Formats: sequence, structure tokens, C-alpha cells
Amino acid sequence: MKLSVFSSGAVALLICILLNGCSAKKEVSSVLLLEELETAARVDDPAKRAERLKIFIANHKDHPYKVEAYRRLYRTLLESGDTLQANRLLQEAIAKETVPWEKSELIYERFSAIMEADTSKALAYADSLSYAENFPRLLFYIGYDVSYATGGEGLAERCYKKAAELATNRLERAQILSFYGSMLKRMGRRSEAESVLAGATSYPTGARILADMLWEDGKRKRALDAYVDYVAVMPGARKYARLDSLYSLVSGNTSGLDERLVASRIFDDGTLPEHSFYDLEGRRLNLSDFRGDKLVIYVWSPT
Repeated sequence: MKLSVFSSGAVALLICILLNGCSAKKEVSSVLLLEELETAARVDDPAKRAERLKIFIANHKDHPYKVEAYRRLYRTLLESGDTLQANRLLQEAIAKETVPWEKSELIYERFSAIMEADTSKALAYADSLSYAENFPRLLFYIGYDVSYATGGEGLAERCYKKAAELATNRLERAQILSFYGSMLKRMGRRSEAESVLAGATSYPTGARILADMLWEDGKRKRALDAYVDYVAVMPGARKYARLDSLYSLVSGNTSGLDERLVASRIFDDGTLPEHSFYDLEGRRLNLSDFRGDKLVIYVWSPT
């Protein structure tokens, strides 16, 4: 499993259909931009493909899709054997990028390519990034990758810890702690894993791992709490996790279970962090512009 900000290593965006508040300004549709990018990336001849991708980047340097274009261009140059140009191009893009997540995507692409070619060099690069970088998701992804490399567990632990400390969103922190706790469990450090996973129950993976651990250790009431947290955000898992049977075994019956599940689904983390995104018509919008309005948001991850 290779983690990325978005599925299949592709750049994902919040591409939203908004119920109200849309501007009348004409913009280039994000769907058309995606078609343009995919057309450029499908050119058979590597040299022509690279040229088309460079043109796309030059024409859309302020759009997040440029990150995926850089990724495709970088891989094209590597596949063509032009490693020096590939590395120079990506380093220049990283140096001038000011948007944290976009810069982190480019850094992660560089790290991934090194990891595929030479694990020892990748670990050295990751070690330097663990001190120099402060974007939590980048550290999280690197931590996951190096955790499976021989001798990489200590570095992974440093990345996970730093990422969790930097994460400002409860769910993001819980996701990071889920993978950190899973690694500790895999290493046989069950007591530490249990402690870490206790802070990860708002993320389904963390809740499930903790629940299974506690049940195995005979801590059934605490395990049941974690199973409830797990099923609350993964409704289809109720049957899979045999929650009703486990609940009856501990409590005698399932009375109150439905109410607990509903209560566990409701939470308020306060005001959402500021975020900008593009809608299907290519308009760049800010969440704060719609404060007080109702939106229907579809998150689309192009691959």
C-alpha cells in the first residue's frame, strides 16, 4: 500500500457542486483542465509528452492540477533516462512552491522515486525531511513508507510523532495515531500501542485495532467502547464486527446500543479551518465565503 494525499498517487481536489453563492465570472472548467492534462499525459512519445506537460504547467501554474502535471512530467523524464533533468525540474518546482500541501506533494514524489530506486538513500533523505519539514501529512506518509523498510522503524516513529504534534485537526491526528499505533503493535510494543491508539478512536482503523487488542487482552468493556466508536463511523461494519453479539455478551442484551451509536456519530470540533477549493466550473472559492449557507459538496479524486 502506498499512501498519497489522494488515491492512486493522483492529485485530488475538492471539486464541489454548490447550492448557492456562485460567482458569474467565467473560468476554465476543472473537468476540461483534467481532460487536457490526461490528454497530454497519454502522448506515446516521451519527448512530446514532456513538452505537452510543460505547456500545461506554464498555462495553469496557479491551478492545483499543476502538481499532478509535475508528477507526470517527473516520471516521464525518469523513464526516459534523463535523471538529472528530472531531479533539477522537481527541485526547482519545490523551491518556488508556496502552497504547503502542493509543495509536500512534490517532495513526496521525489522521496517515492528515491525509495523505489535505493532504500538506503531514501532513508537518508527521509531523515533530513523529518527535521526540515513541518507539514503533517508529508511526515505521515513518509513515516508509513519507511516503517516497512529494514531499520526504518525509529525514523518512522519520529515522523509519526512529529506529524501528530503538528496536526491541528482531530480526525487527521487520529488517522496518524492509528498508523503509528499499528506499527507499535506490529513491533510487539503492545502497551505503547494501546496508549497511542487510545487517542485514535475517532478514526475507524484506529478504533478497530484498539478494540481487537483490548478484546484479546480480556479488557472487554473498554473493547466494546472502541467497537462502538468503530461501527459508529462505519455503519456497514456492524454486522462484520459482530457488534450486537459482542454487546450482548458483555451487557446481557443490546438495549441502548443504537442510542450509543448515534451519540458517537455526533461531534463538534468548532469552526472548520480555512480552506480554498475549485468547483466544477473552475472558480476558486473559500469556505469562509459561505458561512451561514448550506452546501452540498462532492469530493472528487481524479485518477
